[in-house]
Amino acid sequence: MTESSQQLYDLKVKGQFQDALLFAEDEFYKDSENINRIVDYVSLLIDFKLFEKAEEVISDSPYKPQDNKNIYFLYVDLYTRWPRLNKLNKLNKKCLPGFSDEAQEIKDISSKETNLRPDKRYFKNQLLELLKELLDNYPEYQKIFKKAFVQIKNNRLEDGYYNLKEFALSTDKKDLGYFVLAELALVDKKFKLAKERFKKLEGKFEPNWIIYNRLGDIELAQGNEQKAESYYLKAIGMNPDDFDTNLDLIRTYTLKGDIKKATIQYKKAVSKFGEGKVKFILPHIKKTSKSKYKGTIINGLVWHENGGNILPIEIFSTPSEDSEIHPSGNLGITLLDSIHLAFGVARKSVLCQKNPKELNKVIQINIPESIIYKDGASAGLAFVVGIMAEFMSEKIPSDSAFTGELSLEGRILPIGGLKEKLTAAYINGINTVYIPKENFPQLYQLQNRVKSALKIRFVDHYENVIEDMWKI
Repeated sequence: MTESSQQLYDLKVKGQFQDALLFAEDEFYKDSENINRIVDYVSLLIDFKLFEKAEEVISDSPYKPQDNKNIYFLYVDLYTRWPRLNKLNKLNKKCLPGFSDEAQEIKDISSKETNLRPDKRYFKNQLLELLKELLDNYPEYQKIFKKAFVQIKNNRLEDGYYNLKEFALSTDKKDLGYFVLAELALVDKKFKLAKERFKKLEGKFEPNWIIYNRLGDIELAQGNEQKAESYYLKAIGMNPDDFDTNLDLIRTYTLKGDIKKATIQYKKAVSKFGEGKVKFILPHIKKTSKSKYKGTIINGLVWHENGGNILPIEIFSTPSEDSEIHPSGNLGITLLDSIHLAFGVARKSVLCQKNPKELNKVIQINIPESIIYKDGASAGLAFVVGIMAEFMSEKIPSDSAFTGELSLEGRILPIGGLKEKLTAAYINGINTVYIPKENFPQLYQLQNRVKSALKIRFVDHYENVIEDMWKI
């Protein structure tokens, strides 16, 4: 056993699974072509249910599942636990003839799934399509664009991105160079930087519609469907025949739950491009149309003996002559008390008192999974903000998370397990976290990469969150 493997094993034995994942991530990026490090990293990503990231790492590796059993079985584990059974079916058809009878025993079941929200692979493939266009539009740079295309296509990503960056910094066509830099930031999911760069190109770069397309991609990836819709509509107004923007708009309406608009846009796309190119998205529209849930989902941060986790809380309201709260789920006494306390604080809010009619709602609050570490008071901040969102018909960013105990006066009291909770936020792709101000001294416990990746907002009263999120 190598020293690296031993360290990883020791962390797992101690139950320090979050630290194990961060360690495996570090080791993987030191040598991303090492098969053992790929297996260690991806296995932990799957254990943490970070399925999209796991798929991205495997697919970007230099190994093919039909040639390498380790990679094949990683895919099998991923598509079985995700599940993406249609992908599993295709994988087995390709790989099983060359593998053992043991592998042949894997069940062959089919289902149609696809991801609607842009991810890292989406941005990479988008960059490849862009390079094809640049090859046609800028023949003078054909050599560099072709070289970068081949490198990225063959998963030599660092080489391809480096060459594009060198071109962008040296070219006389400054707007083109800046656009390429914006694309590279987008591929790397540096959304703030990418957005700043694309914004600076508004009205300066042709075709200008592509700037709005990319801004829409950024907002959609971050869960801001309303802003994404606005940008995509601008792009499609400039170029109604762009296939990708038409498809992006369908995705956006579907994710918003606006089935009427999604269906109308789908029919327009079928008329323009043919059913074959867009029919894959139809099951998602139908699935969403069947869902009656239109409420608020807010992410709590919880702690348990093996680390932290994200706890999605569903909150739904219906009009009523009075205001009531109905918790559901296998909830402990402490958690029920926290919900009722949050409901009382929200009702007494100055903002709600200014609009008393908004209080005439029955609030249904549910924690979907029955997990033992739900019984705690630190979800108080998440509860009161979520209930306020329903009372006031406001949106909560999907990439935010909350932890803090709530007092009767609305103050936010310190909590335990800060390191584990914020590490969980980092691992799960959370962008902004709201935590008690009194927990500031515990930040030293965090790894630097966790602190630098998160926007940490310190609050001592729940109204601080309301002001920050909704500018009220």
